[in-house]
Amino acid sequence: MRQKSLSDLSPEQRRVISVLLSNWPTGETLTQYQPILMAYFSGYQRFSTSKVDMEDLYHDSHWVWRQCNAKILVRLDSETSVVLQKFNTRSSSTKNKYIPRPSYKLWNLRIIQTVCQFSLLYCENASVPVLEYHPSATMDTEFTLQDLDSIDVDTLITESELDLILQSQ
Repeated sequence: MRQKSLSDLSPEQRRVISVLLSNWPTGETLTQYQPILMAYFSGYQRFSTSKVDMEDLYHDSHWVWRQCNAKILVRLDSETSVVLQKFNTRSSSTKNKYIPRPSYKLWNLRIIQTVCQFSLLYCENASVPVLEYHPSATMDTEFTLQDLDSIDVDTLITESELDLILQSQ
């Protein structure tokens, strides 16, 4: 584990510290049970009194979590230290590399104070592949993979199909 000062943090590490400080949990927030999700969305936050390890995070048969770089220890004040850990996803084997996997930038922060310890799981960025339907496509190419953020809803149905839907309502 590498130790850094606040001024030595990268811009993305400073950003995640800023998220922590802006959303500092109350005692009530920490005592509420929140299960760890199977899928994340950008901006997701989960505070917990329990420690979160990579093994606690859901993964699928074709993708796994990967820790990016080393854990970083940063001291916020005389009573508070934070361990920063960043995860993303990768394909679990070469035979499954063509199966789409979610793309996440997931931060795992362990906050250590003299009186208590807690964790923050924060998803800075999420992109989950979905299937896009093209009615005019042949059976062989009917579904193509698209990124959730880049789907153009206007291309999902034809104009005449939209007219039929609107007339039936």
